[in-house]
Amino acid sequence: MVMADDNVHVNALRVRLSNRLREIENEANEVKEMIRVLGEAPKLLGKSVVPAPVAHTEAKGRTLANRNVTELVRNYIDAYSEEQPLEVPEIVKWLFEHGVKGKQRSVNAAVHVILKKETQPGKDGRPPRLSYEKGIGFLKHKREPP
Repeated sequence: MVMADDNVHVNALRVRLSNRLREIENEANEVKEMIRVLGEAPKLLGKSVVPAPVAHTEAKGRTLANRNVTELVRNYIDAYSEEQPLEVPEIVKWLFEHGVKGKQRSVNAAVHVILKKETQPGKDGRPPRLSYEKGIGFLKHKREPP
């Protein structure tokens, strides 16, 4: 059962939040106006106009360059010789050469995760592409032609 006192609190909170939203919008408008005025300042001072910096916008999700990291690692595995274990630092270096961006630690961790997944059989019943041996590393399985 809702009491009249609860309605008063709800309405007071709604009004307070609406006022806060108006304050934030006013502050944002003030900042936009200051940016506009600063853009006109060189013209008023008679100086040459410096190009305005591009506004910083955060990318949502992954960047385009990193969407194909798994595919790139799989291509690397396919092209790798079967005699020696895969070297993660070599794969990371190869990925950076092929346009992957990011911190080396992050890419290194991603490569480890991808290689670990490649040691497990696929959901479609395909055998694992790699095996892991402690002290040696990730080894590529020899594939027999179908």
